[in-house]
Order: sequence, then structure tokens, then C-alpha cells
Amino acid sequence: MGRIVGIDFGLVRIGVSLSDNHKIIASAFGKVQSKRQFSDTIEALRLLLHPYKDEIELIIIGNPLHLNGKESPMSQVVAHFKSQLESHLPYKVLLWDESLSSSQAEKLLKEELHRKKRKEVIDAVAATIVLQSYLDAIGIASNL
Repeated sequence: MGRIVGIDFGLVRIGVSLSDNHKIIASAFGKVQSKRQFSDTIEALRLLLHPYKDEIELIIIGNPLHLNGKESPMSQVVAHFKSQLESHLPYKVLLWDESLSSSQAEKLLKEELHRKKRKEVIDAVAATIVLQSYLDAIGIASNL
């Protein structure tokens, strides 16, 4: 059994979530600052994930598609980041539709936290929403 990492990619910050070993529940794990070079950003991710390096099976990156399902300009940046991640880390990486995950995270946190505190955790919460969506989909598929 292993864990799955969820990533909510952003040009300023990257939110990170992590599944349990049974791949049922996603939890917010942290964030890293995006760097000018993807290799530097990936190194920061590698350091964050290091305690779980032997347990990770897969990385899911939220793909910011348009609501009609077509690629957005940011989708192209995310696809490039995915290819860099695959070349620097030993894990399989998948893109997963993240439609509205950041706005879902904002709504969820708006009722619970003040604006300053929301800003600190929103990226990891968005990554958790992306990963939980994936976990729910694979859980449903395995029950069919």
C-alpha cells in the first residue's frame, strides 16, 4: 500500500496534499513557494515529501481546464511542470481535472477562517479537494 500526493499548482504557491495508505482520505500536507525555475520548485517539493518518499506511488496535479473541458493557458504551464516533475522525481504523475477546486476551497474556508489565515492554507486545501476527487473516482471505479 502506498500514498498519493495531490498538487494544486500555482505560479506563486503550490499546495500539497497526501492520501492515507489506503487511498481513501486526502489531507492537507503543506505548500511550497513557486520558484523561477521549475527545477528549484521541484527540489522544494522533494524536500517537503522526503519523509514519505518510499511510500509515494503517484502524484496527481490539478489541471485547470476551462469549464467546457478545453485546455486553458494555465493548463499548458501545468503540463510542462508535469513533464519536469516526471523527469526529476521517480513517481508516475497524472493530470486531474481541478475544475473549481480553488473556489471550492475559498468557499469552504470563508466560513471558518479570517482572510489572512485563509491565504495561508487555501493552496493545501485546494490540493486536498483535487486529491479527494481523484480518490473518490478510483474508489467508485473499483467498486463497480
